[in-house]
Amino acid sequence: MRSASRLVLALSTVVLAAACTGGASPSSAGGVGGPAPSSAGGVGGPAPSNPCSLLTQAEVSQVVGQAVGPGDNSTDSHECEFQYPPNDVPQVQESITIESETKVDDLCTPGDGYTVTALTGVGDAACSVDVPGLSSGDNLVFAHAGHVYTVAASFGSQGTKDQILGADKALALAALTHLP
Repeated sequence: MRSASRLVLALSTVVLAAACTGGASPSSAGGVGGPAPSSAGGVGGPAPSNPCSLLTQAEVSQVVGQAVGPGDNSTDSHECEFQYPPNDVPQVQESITIESETKVDDLCTPGDGYTVTALTGVGDAACSVDVPGLSSGDNLVFAHAGHVYTVAASFGSQGTKDQILGADKALALAALTHLP
């Protein structure tokens, strides 16, 4: 039931990794909004060890408009997933990931096949990553106190880009309230 989410997140990760290994430079990529803020993340005290401590079930349910199940990080200790319905094929999913040894620049560099938009008001630095034609592949990357996090909401084929970005922003802001 989580395999579709894993596939989408894996595809997003592959696309983002291409930017880190010789993808297009910010000046040549056609990313909307220009390059994201640089150098945030990668330093500071220890990162939180449990991504499920960064969002509550109630916070996620309120943002996505459905009663999601409890967060689950049993398949990846750095990522917490919430879904609706809780014990069936998911129609709505949300995840938050604690990125390891990463800077915002690593995940917010525009490249071929996706665009990056710098965001303000979310942590120390943030960007939205948009994969055209793959609405559930969009995510929001943000930095706080030297650490980088990724949130991704998916509303299946019913979600719009604005709905996903709105949910991603709201979830990132909620997560920030749980960080030191």
